[in-house]
Amino acid sequence: MGLIWAIDISGDKIIWLELWPEGRYLYLYDLATETERLVATPDDNINTSVDPVISGDNIVWHATDLRTNVEGIY
Repeated sequence: MGLIWAIDISGDKIIWLELWPEGRYLYLYDLATETERLVATPDDNINTSVDPVISGDNIVWHATDLRTNVEGIY
């Protein structure tokens, strides 16, 4: 397990970032179904992401697109 960072909760869903040497991964855990799901990987331009937020079934995070150097909400 990597370093867990930036946790947010909405209802029965929990999201968090895991920091690994190769990059950041965004996970979701559903308490109702007791399932974990990988939401985004370094390949999804999440390596600069901070502050992921969940509301219902919607997840967003702020990041800089390293290909264009443009900041945005994903």
